[in-house]
Amino acid sequence: MILDYFLINEKEPDVLTGADIVIEANKYCTDCKIIMISAQQNKNITTQLIQQGIYEYVDKNINSNNRLGAILQKILKDESELIEIKNLEE
Repeated sequence: MILDYFLINEKEPDVLTGADIVIEANKYCTDCKIIMISAQQNKNITTQLIQQGIYEYVDKNINSNNRLGAILQKILKDESELIEIKNLEE
């Protein structure tokens, strides 16, 4: 799951942040890989997100797409290896 920290809705500005979604997602999917992207420069928020269990935090900048691509490739590789191990165990 890829989330932006600020989920702005002009009609309902007080709805949820990406951090709120992380908490809810973790209730239903404990092994989900959550990647948070944001231009947020607050280290406390980044630390809080990591403590809540996000997989990676990506700063929004000119290199964000490259970083996201690398993270997604790593996730796919890791998942592929897990499937291979499970198949060998059977």
